[in-house]
Amino acid sequence: MKNKDRQLYIISIILIILLSLSCSKEQPFIPAVWEGTITIETKLIGKKMFIGEQITSSVINVRLKERRRISIQNDKKKEIGFIIVLEDDGSTWHIDTAGTMTQQSTDTYSLHNTINVIINDTVPDTLSGWLYISTEKDNPFGNILPRGSYCLLGSINRNNAIQYITTTKTKAGTQSKINTQNFIKDFKIGSINALEKIGDHHGTSTENTVTSQSSITNFLLRSHQTLSQIKQQQFSTNKIISYKKLSLEDGKMTGTITGPLPDVGMFQGEASISWELD
Repeated sequence: MKNKDRQLYIISIILIILLSLSCSKEQPFIPAVWEGTITIETKLIGKKMFIGEQITSSVINVRLKERRRISIQNDKKKEIGFIIVLEDDGSTWHIDTAGTMTQQSTDTYSLHNTINVIINDTVPDTLSGWLYISTEKDNPFGNILPRGSYCLLGSINRNNAIQYITTTKTKAGTQSKINTQNFIKDFKIGSINALEKIGDHHGTSTENTVTSQSSITNFLLRSHQTLSQIKQQQFSTNKIISYKKLSLEDGKMTGTITGPLPDVGMFQGEASISWELD
């Protein structure tokens, strides 16, 4: 083969390779392990005869790993996306507390609470997540399930995890008493209804499974109907639920949600959850 022919041959091979690469479907890079933090904070501020504030912060050092993928195919059996099921892989957590609350009833009587932590466990009760990835240029589910949608779910429940030292001052003197309180923190944030329903449908298998575009659409429609009948956000001292749609930002799971706590008369407060995973 002459040099000129050889050069033309090499150029043609390179063009064919480049053309095949340009025509191939772009596969987004998704890490097999997601790490970062989730922080849930509760702030109580005294009202009326109560003065002061107390803040309890639960910090989860998150490590989630991919357990399996659910492939989504259209009517022609072509993969148009997939859902990644994430499970806990050694996450840890601890509690931070600060503040005091004083009840000033009369000039001769007061009650003072100081909050301390007794238990800092090493493992959350449950921690999991779901992530939807579209491999098509045009996401087939549009705004109902945006590209990169995800949800995070977790629960921490420990008995006698927090200690209150109550100091009472009267004319007769000062007395201190130790009380304990359970620590409960549950959270669900993101496109929970849609992704959880898909997961329930496919069970807990560790094998990769396949679902159809029409099946996902049916799940999403039922999810939309359910969400129209419930509050979009629910906050309490023990629980945070938000159905606000969440999508990856620059390849990260990141955000903050804040809401007021129910008014209990003696206190007012707010709860927040913030997270950053990549």
